[in-house]
Amino acid sequence: MPTAVEDKDAIREVLAEYCFRPDDGRFAEMAALFTENGTWDTAFGRATGRAVIAELARSLRERAGDQRPRGIHLVTNVATTLDGASARVPTGPSCRTARRGRRSAPAGLTATNS
Repeated sequence: MPTAVEDKDAIREVLAEYCFRPDDGRFAEMAALFTENGTWDTAFGRATGRAVIAELARSLRERAGDQRPRGIHLVTNVATTLDGASARVPTGPSCRTARRGRRSAPAGLTATNS
């Protein structure tokens, strides 16, 4: 049986992967972090189911084209509350963007519950 510290560390790892995978263009792998019928609800659209989530993420990248700035997703202020087999994880995921010659700037903020 994992300890509370181990559970919280595992959750932090999932949140980190949630950031790394779309930044690297690994949309199906990002979608695999959701339950089969999970919903990804963003400012740019809503998708339910892994295949649909992956397609939405892919389409967002394609629509931006080659002119889009480099996005780097970050998760901050992770405060996990464990409750038996579930957890509440309000966080501050955001995407920072950078163009050549410019500093990075915040590009979004959402709240996540797991």
